Parts: sequence; structure tokens; C-alpha cells
Amino acid sequence: MATNTSSLFQTDIKQREREDLGGADRLVLFLLMAHLPFIYFLVPMDYGTHWLGAIPATLVVIASALAYRAMPGSLISRSMMTVSLMIMSMILIMQQLGRLEMHFHIFAAMAFIIIWRDYRMILLPRPLLLFTMPSRFRCNCQAYNWAVCHSWSTLRTATGKPFSFMLLLSLLRLVC
Repeated sequence: MATNTSSLFQTDIKQREREDLGGADRLVLFLLMAHLPFIYFLVPMDYGTHWLGAIPATLVVIASALAYRAMPGSLISRSMMTVSLMIMSMILIMQQLGRLEMHFHIFAAMAFIIIWRDYRMILLPRPLLLFTMPSRFRCNCQAYNWAVCHSWSTLRTATGKPFSFMLLLSLLRLVC
């Protein structure tokens, strides 16, 4: 009798967890769609980078919607939406040609990633951001027509990311 009751509770807990994760996916998908008007009109206003952000942002939202439609509440859906939030951050930064204020979107996006209560979703975007940093720096050098773009700046930026990633891993190891 006790085993049967325990199995019923386990089933109920898993069902509620699946519904909770599906609701979180729906919220993040709504958040991703709410980015589109800003990316289409407001962010690129003085820079002329409308199409540079509009096309990838639309594709990212469509891909996230398809992942949500196919597997709501699954690890694949969460991963897709986590990566999509970070890509939205990169699009905002790119549309304003690396403006410092746009980098704060990464912190806001990380705050929304916590909604899933899954440490893997916090670790997932770090390598993505690591590999895009040197290429963004080169693009900014070309966009601003800077004559002096030293490789030292790129090296300094690129080494800060793995260090923060290792720090995050060690903190998670202490907590978990």
C-alpha cells in the first residue's frame, strides 16, 4: 500500500514539474517575442542596423516557438530558449555597435534564465558568449574605423570570459 501511494505521489510530482516547466517556457517565449518591436524599431534608430538585427531575431523567435511547440517543458526547449535569450543580447549589442549599455541585457537575460531552476541553463550560454567576444571586438574596430585596435584588448577580453566561467563552475560546485 505504501509503495503504491509513493508511486502516485511521484507521478503527481513529475506531472506538476512538467506543467511548471511548460509555463516557464511559455513566459520566456513571450519575453523573446516582446524583444522584436525593440529590435525592429527602437534599438537601431540612429545606427541604421535595422536589417542586421531584424532577420536573426525573427529567426531566433521562430526557432524557439517551434521548440516550444514540439516539446514544451523539455530540456531541449529550455536550452533553445536560453541560447535564444543570449542571441538576443548579442543582437542588441551588435545593433548599437558594441555600446556598453546594451551589455547589461546579458545580466537581465540571466535573471530570467533562473526561472527554470536548472543550473545547466546558467552554464549553457557562457561558452557561446566566450566565442563571440573577439569577433565582436573586431567588428567594432571596423565600424568605428579605429586605427589602433591592438590584439592586447582582444586577448584581455577573451581571457576574462574563461576566468568568469571557471569561477561560476566552482561556485556552483560549492552550492550543489
